[in-house]
Amino acid sequence: MHRASLFTAITPGQVPEWIHLMPAGEFRTSDKRGPFRLGDAMAVIAASLAAGGMLAIDQDHATDLAAKRGEAAPARGWIVELDARDDGVWGRVEWTETGRALLSDRAYRGISPVFTHSAGGDVRQILRAALTNDPALPQLTTLMHRDDDMDWKKELAALLGMKADASDEDVMAAVKRTAKAAADEKATAARIAKAAGLSEALDAEGLVTALAARKAQAGDVEALRSTVSDLTIEIASLKAVGGKAEAERAVDAEIVAGKPIKAQRDVWVQLMASDPDKTRAALAALPSIKGDALVREEDKAAGGLSAEERQVCSLMGLDPEKFVAARKGADVTLGA
Repeated sequence: MHRASLFTAITPGQVPEWIHLMPAGEFRTSDKRGPFRLGDAMAVIAASLAAGGMLAIDQDHATDLAAKRGEAAPARGWIVELDARDDGVWGRVEWTETGRALLSDRAYRGISPVFTHSAGGDVRQILRAALTNDPALPQLTTLMHRDDDMDWKKELAALLGMKADASDEDVMAAVKRTAKAAADEKATAARIAKAAGLSEALDAEGLVTALAARKAQAGDVEALRSTVSDLTIEIASLKAVGGKAEAERAVDAEIVAGKPIKAQRDVWVQLMASDPDKTRAALAALPSIKGDALVREEDKAAGGLSAEERQVCSLMGLDPEKFVAARKGADVTLGA
């Protein structure tokens, strides 16, 4: 239901018992609202004065404006009866003393009833009326008051990006489109939230916030993984350096103990770093002598290895040729 108001002229200085509230047939406002139609006048009367009620007459639509601001909105008269006539709906008024005085003093020159209507403009119910001096047109059928309904319509039209004089039908169509777009956005957000494992109750803004937080968290996890990877590499490198240093200390200790391995120190360091247990076992099998052992003539036939070196290769499963190459400084891997 929508509300509007109608201006009816009153002869200055008179206090009429009956006032014309609603014109018959179709009518339109000066600000291009409408058209409105008074079709079934008796149905409008029945809806307006249901169960013997009365309709208030205030000043300048105070019930619709001032009362909403907490200000007074006293009645200046009461419409106690409605009548359907050829030219529309009329109402019989019981004026208050203040109302009579205002009319007698020519303070007001018109009546503006407030009524509800359908989206199509059919008048449904007369709610009340007001003494007013603000007609849009002097004719009887003029809707005049720029009440909160019209202001609301203008504000709504502005929010929808429409002109202030947009028709009711255009405004309603725009409202429906906006509502549909909002519903579609909500449905889309719910689908995205469900796919992302989030609450489907999140609106679009909440969904964006949640996804942004998740992205930031994922970035933190990736950064942590990168840090762990770098640390792992660094630890491995430190272990390698430390392992080599330990191997060198172990081999040098064996040289000091008289093991004939000084000439092949680097080879033994490499062996110690790669397999400490086997290397220590091999060194233990070597005799301790003073000075470096010489390769005997009979050992040259065995590839330049001494008997002790051949024993080391056997104990550690090493290739004798690789051992000799490593001893000569070639870049080879000694592991079996």
